[in-house]
Amino acid sequence: MRSILAVLFIFSLAMFLFGCSGSNTVDSILPSETGSNSLLVNAEVEGTDAGSGLFTTQFKVTLLDALNAPVTNATVSITHSTLGATSLIWDTLTASDYTASVNGYYPGTYTLNIQRGTDYLYNGRVSGPDIHNITYPALNDTIPLNTVITALWTRTTTSELVEVETRDYGPVLSTAVGDTDDGSFLIPGSSTVRDDQRVRITRSNDVTLTRGLTGSSFQAGIRNTISPLVQR
Repeated sequence: MRSILAVLFIFSLAMFLFGCSGSNTVDSILPSETGSNSLLVNAEVEGTDAGSGLFTTQFKVTLLDALNAPVTNATVSITHSTLGATSLIWDTLTASDYTASVNGYYPGTYTLNIQRGTDYLYNGRVSGPDIHNITYPALNDTIPLNTVITALWTRTTTSELVEVETRDYGPVLSTAVGDTDDGSFLIPGSSTVRDDQRVRITRSNDVTLTRGLTGSSFQAGIRNTISPLVQR
């Protein structure tokens, strides 16, 4: 009797797994990205500093079809273990954009799911970098004119891309000048006298979505800013 029950259990499990593999329904057991290869997807998770140590996160997904036409009325969501699932709202003005915004920013894996009729992409994943801390310059520092600013920051893990800017410089991808997320970047001196200077650093990771059309990507980044600074 026990052996018969065991056989029935194994058979039922096999049928369940077979049913999942033959369905387009989003399921937590899907091992990796799947899709119809019919959508051009450009997805962004952007954590931005909102002052006083607070952050917000903006989600934006742009969808086009193989003819470069907007994909309308899709169901789009981005999920994070802490934030849960966030449903993106279709922007009727652009026709191709889906957006949402939440308070706070959390590092870790963001998962993208899209469905519009037979067009779909499930389990697109990107890792959001940890929040970095800019240690130099500091708030209200006075920066001498025509001197190089050595921007310094700390982070737990390295990110793929770093973008650096001031009000008179950049934004510049550090990789474009041979630098990486090593916690240091040389910003050229400025001859502009100003009391509202800033140093802004954005760190991000970018992945190719292989089950979308060529050019599909998913990026997650976090921005932090020191402002104001004084230049004299």
